[in-house]
Amino acid sequence: DQLIEMEWIRFGRRKMTPGRPVTYVVTPQFLDHFGLETTRDLPGLKELREAGLLDNRPPPGMFPGPDDSGEDDALDPGPGQEDMFGP
Repeated sequence: DQLIEMEWIRFGRRKMTPGRPVTYVVTPQFLDHFGLETTRDLPGLKELREAGLLDNRPPPGMFPGPDDSGEDDALDPGPGQEDMFGP
């Protein structure tokens, strides 16, 4: 929403695939802001990965994980649950 408000992107065509997802197109304002002549001057996936800007892991906080103490309580059964799944 913010990129649309800043007029850096606009809605493009819908893809002709199931769900017909919307595509986005960068605007001349975006290119001007970053000093680019055309969209071909944008970095590709390879360059973004090499720069460490793309990661296959989900962003922090997306999924609950161990707390800050460094202990993993997710695998530790709570009180009275030791026998819940045992023989």
